[in-house]
Amino acid sequence: MIRGISFFCLKPRCNPPVEYTQALLAAKPDAVVLNGYAGLYMLDMLEAGGHGVMPGCSFTEVYVAIYRLFEQGEKAQARQLHKQLLTFIQRWMSHCEYIIKVEKQILAARGIIRSDYCRQPDYDSESSVEDVSVFLAQFGQYLEGG
Repeated sequence: MIRGISFFCLKPRCNPPVEYTQALLAAKPDAVVLNGYAGLYMLDMLEAGGHGVMPGCSFTEVYVAIYRLFEQGEKAQARQLHKQLLTFIQRWMSHCEYIIKVEKQILAARGIIRSDYCRQPDYDSESSVEDVSVFLAQFGQYLEGG
């Protein structure tokens, strides 16, 4: 309860979450539903009545740009930007250790953290170094300091 307003926020853990979210919102229309999974289903969830996304922290500005485009009715532009992002996050989400490593590589490359070190088990991600460089070049305009 916040200032007399009662609500609850959910982050569905099923994959994919869209049908579950539709059923949930039909039963509890005042629920606040956020999407995880690095935003793989972000736009589908927003179309289904979701309220946002809870991605990792290394490039949140890209998600904010997509969300703002969607909210401003610029859905084609939101889909285009999300499609560009999907080329990276679909691969990175193929293994949870992979996305963790890549998130840290991006944070380190942006100067937000000093090291991309991951505790064991660690994902052998030598191939992701080039991915991260391409990602930063492609999305740098959205990133603070980029």
